[in-house]
Amino acid sequence: MCPEELSLQLILSWTSTVLVEMNIVLLKMYIYDWEYVLYLGESYLKPVTPPSPSSIYIICHTSGTTGTPKGVQLSHRAILAAMTGLYMQWCVPPHNIVFDRNDTYLSFLSLAHVYEQLLQVTLIVTVMMCERLLAEKGWEGGESGGKGRNEADLVLFD
Repeated sequence: MCPEELSLQLILSWTSTVLVEMNIVLLKMYIYDWEYVLYLGESYLKPVTPPSPSSIYIICHTSGTTGTPKGVQLSHRAILAAMTGLYMQWCVPPHNIVFDRNDTYLSFLSLAHVYEQLLQVTLIVTVMMCERLLAEKGWEGGESGGKGRNEADLVLFD
């Protein structure tokens, strides 16, 4: 279901209390609308703290190809070093590849593969599209008019 088809966004939260002696479970459910959640968030704003080179950028969960699956902590420094390696491989002679808004990226690896993470980091924009909604909004892609990839609305779908 695409977001435009939803009439109400709800956030569900619950707490439970177990009274062991009497074998009773009390369950309280709270339902918040999205505007209320945004209102609560505004009252707890904190100043932005830029990351250091050694700060964790991502925990990339491996698929376990060579052993037990695990969450690998990659720092900003490590990601930038890997991106530099990709840049040196693609963008300098003899290849001289230039990536721009006319390029299309097809995801072929799982997100458990660090190469997939690096490719997404190097892109200018990542857009997930619900084709029916984009067609309704007049997006035709390519050079035929309509919105380009960088101008398309972000649409999540299931």
